Amino acid sequence: MRQLAFNTEWHYALDLSDESDEGKYVCLRTLWTMRQLLAEKKLDRLLFDTVTKKLASVFCVDTSKQRLDSVHITSDMRRLGRIGIFVRVITGFLTNLKRREPKLFATLDTSFGERYLSSKGQSVFSMVKPSESDRTLSQVTEDLFVLVRRFEKAEAVASMKTYSLLSRVFSEQCNVVMEKGRETVWGARRRRSVRSGR
Repeated sequence: MRQLAFNTEWHYALDLSDESDEGKYVCLRTLWTMRQLLAEKKLDRLLFDTVTKKLASVFCVDTSKQRLDSVHITSDMRRLGRIGIFVRVITGFLTNLKRREPKLFATLDTSFGERYLSSKGQSVFSMVKPSESDRTLSQVTEDLFVLVRRFEKAEAVASMKTYSLLSRVFSEQCNVVMEKGRETVWGARRRRSVRSGR
């Protein structure tokens, strides 16, 4: 809408000679209504094909030949936010720890298993409301901190790949500072205390 109202290139392309505000303004509601009608009556595809064929004809474009470098490839890599990354590495570590070192896993608070290894706990993290994201981030950062510190001197655990990944995420995403003789962990991008002590 802004381009139509202020861009002279659009005025030229659409042959808008009227210089008044009314001549260069389209109500948003009108635009939405037209879009809905086009979609409902399946005219959008017809409109697109008609314009494409006309442009190809005018500019003598041979559509039987396609440029390989113009193919758009969409990555299927999943995009994870900070909460998703933290939960993923904690879950992977706890799963591995439970399988390889069940005695050490048993020494952890049962809340870790409830939060990260149960289907109910996982569903909570997958449906975090924006208003609760800070509190959830604080919780998973605290859990990450506890696990990294708890097992950093346990050779059997520190050699595990999942622990290395856990430690790497912690070092990249969190800052630990000393305050009044106690360790406090801070989110790397949010200068806000997440937890103290322990």
